[in-house]
Amino acid sequence: MPIKSILVATDLSAHENKAVLRAQQLARAHDASLKLVYVPSHGHAEEPGAHAELAAMARRIGTDLRLDVQALPASAGGFEEVAANAAGVDLVVVPQRRERSLAAFFRGQPVMRLLRECKVPVLVTRNAPDRPYARMVVAVDLSKHALVLGAFAGNLQPSAELRLFHAVALHDEAKLVFAGATGQAIKIYRQRWVANARNRLREISNQLGVHGSRLMTQIGRGDTARQAVVQQENSGADLIVVGKAQSSASNDFLWGSVAQRILGWARSDVLVVPKAAPQGRPNVNPQHLHARRRRHAVRLQPNGRRAA
Repeated sequence: MPIKSILVATDLSAHENKAVLRAQQLARAHDASLKLVYVPSHGHAEEPGAHAELAAMARRIGTDLRLDVQALPASAGGFEEVAANAAGVDLVVVPQRRERSLAAFFRGQPVMRLLRECKVPVLVTRNAPDRPYARMVVAVDLSKHALVLGAFAGNLQPSAELRLFHAVALHDEAKLVFAGATGQAIKIYRQRWVANARNRLREISNQLGVHGSRLMTQIGRGDTARQAVVQQENSGADLIVVGKAQSSASNDFLWGSVAQRILGWARSDVLVVPKAAPQGRPNVNPQHLHARRRRHAVRLQPNGRRAA
């Protein structure tokens, strides 16, 4: 998964230029071209001379890195317009930016609005890039996308330690408690889930081809977002890597997402890798489908007997 082109957004403030410095560091490491775009903060018009300053920055970085660096026209529409400039790039780098507005309340913060539109990985920076990433927490489920996350994280900074982390959800255990399952049955169920997760993480590790002290696996219990942030804080990781499925503003507003919660809680940088939309219709076992229809057809008669 080569990184040959990087797009970075900034309002040219000292805080947001941390994103430019991180993008510059990654461009040097990957010998990648770099595109700079000026995005004014919410409620602010384009600063006079901003494009000239951005162009001068591009020339300076290009000279220092001996790479192709371009200054793009200003994006007055905010982070949403950054997605339009992301066609053909391999990574988008943006600073963490928060705003107070109706758009932020109903449609999410600027980064979340960008994530809904952007089809490539987005790196959200918070901290000064004093050094290359040294340690990453990669929050994975047990799907095929876990391999994509691990591969992209490993390629982003090949020298970094990777910690593949999976959190076993507790809601299924809660269902067992509600159904009256014994403590022993719940314990067995939990042990099976942990064993399954451990085996799957081992498979992912083998497929990644990363061995030795550079790769670790960790299993936790509870909310994935909260536990991933805890792992980041306990390990001192400087980056959390997480996937995000395509979603609407209304879904994010009502239910949130793991990526959204991590972005809200984490103090480290966060890399969000989009999950590919499922192609075609899912495979359905006809026997299972027939059994489901029969279950849904069952109704209680007034006399209390069940009838189909």
